[in-house]
Formats: sequence, structure tokens, C-alpha cells
Amino acid sequence: MSDDQSARLGLSYLAAGQMQKHVTLNEALTRLDAVVQTAVVSRTAPAQPAAPVDGALYI
Repeated sequence: MSDDQSARLGLSYLAAGQMQKHVTLNEALTRLDAVVQTAVVSRTAPAQPAAPVDGALYI
């Protein structure tokens, strides 16, 4: 996963600053990225891929 953007939507993370406010915001953006526009890559794959792409979902 990139340190600059979220995996699926490419939401830009806030850079480190005073009082660790960026930690809370970046965690919220990561959760938002996981919930919004959820799409499964495959539900029939028999095994987990060896090197899945960041943000890819498999059932």
C-alpha cells in the first residue's frame, strides 16, 4: 500500500504534522476507502493469490 494514497480510491493522506492529527484523519480515510465502492475481484478463485493488488477483494 502506498504511504501517500489509499489503495482503491486514491485518497490523499495528510502528511505528518503537529499533535499527530494526521494519524486520526489517515485512519478514517483508510476505513472510508475500504467501505466505499466495494467490489470483489473474484468469488470463484480456489485459493488466495500469491501477490494480490492493494485493495483487491476476494471471497
